[in-house]
Amino acid sequence: MSGMVYNFFNSIINVGFEFYNPIAGAAALVTYILLNTFFMSELMSILLKEKFSYVWSSNFFSMMINVVLVGLLGIVLAFSYNSYGIGGLLLFFIPLLLARYTFKLYLDMRKNYFDTMNVLVRAIEASDPYTSGHSLRVSAYSEAIAKQLGLPQGKIDVIKSAALLHDIGKIGIDKNILNKTERLKDEEFEAIKSHTEIGATIVADLSYLANISDIIRHHHERNDGKGYPDGLSHNNIPLETSILTIADSFDAMTTNRPYRHSLSLEDALSEMKKNAGTQFNPDIIDDSITALRNTYYNLSE
Repeated sequence: MSGMVYNFFNSIINVGFEFYNPIAGAAALVTYILLNTFFMSELMSILLKEKFSYVWSSNFFSMMINVVLVGLLGIVLAFSYNSYGIGGLLLFFIPLLLARYTFKLYLDMRKNYFDTMNVLVRAIEASDPYTSGHSLRVSAYSEAIAKQLGLPQGKIDVIKSAALLHDIGKIGIDKNILNKTERLKDEEFEAIKSHTEIGATIVADLSYLANISDIIRHHHERNDGKGYPDGLSHNNIPLETSILTIADSFDAMTTNRPYRHSLSLEDALSEMKKNAGTQFNPDIIDDSITALRNTYYNLSE
């Protein structure tokens, strides 16, 4: 298709170059980018069950960057070959191979990072059948909300990490208190509340997790300032924390706990909407509800 576009514009526009028509080339390039990103985004949106607009916009801009960089590289390689022959090409390819290898190491390290956290989360939750899978679901809900809000991938990864480890502080809480089915005494509730500070302290001591320490510390804060541990309110609660709070609360509502049965999806979403402005950030509640509904169905399949 791109070739057909090139031939069409080349036949009607003459710019005086013998071997190349830059206008026809630009038209062919635009056609290639649009078609490639459209069909790949459609496939990815089906496989990943994501919104087409989100997948397409993400791929389009990354494709533009890729095309510009590869195009510049092609020009450099062409000049290098004309000036120095095959030896000049080799001088460029060796650093490129090293860069590719370095990038692969980064991707492997990123995968190992999330795999390690998943194993750690499963170990923490193994002793409590009521919270088994809770952190993984909260991570999925948090990621979906962040994507619905259009946050960049770097922030999405931070939110996912915080969601996976948001209850890590519970390893410092007596299991008898955690699994108690009766109403908690005041001192027992205070012990439960301390898991936010314990968790924040644990991850703060690890350099590669220090950036999620504050999110974990404040994931039980409320929009009206009546949460814990620091009583932060609306404008003082980071967006990442507000997302995690919504995801954590939604999963708690829709799963069975020792002290109550789960709510239905619609009842839970109704509670979220009702508590917007008091418990939850009202600025993101509508997008959050959309993301939660879609992700809930995906996790239920």
